[in-house]
Amino acid sequence: MNVGERHYRTIWLSDDKRSVEIIDQRWLPHEFRIETIGTVAGIATAIRDMWVRGAPLIGVTAA
Repeated sequence: MNVGERHYRTIWLSDDKRSVEIIDQRWLPHEFRIETIGTVAGIATAIRDMWVRGAPLIGVTAA
């Protein structure tokens, strides 16, 4: 996904290598928000509340 001049993946490992960052898809296309998730409970919330959507992205997030 391109935002301005920068390319973003939908999920990536954070710089500290202890959490992941995702594009919160609940707000698209009106807003662009990045969420940092560092716990299993946070991942479960992101999947349950549809911060991430689509089978491939849900699978990668769960892994």
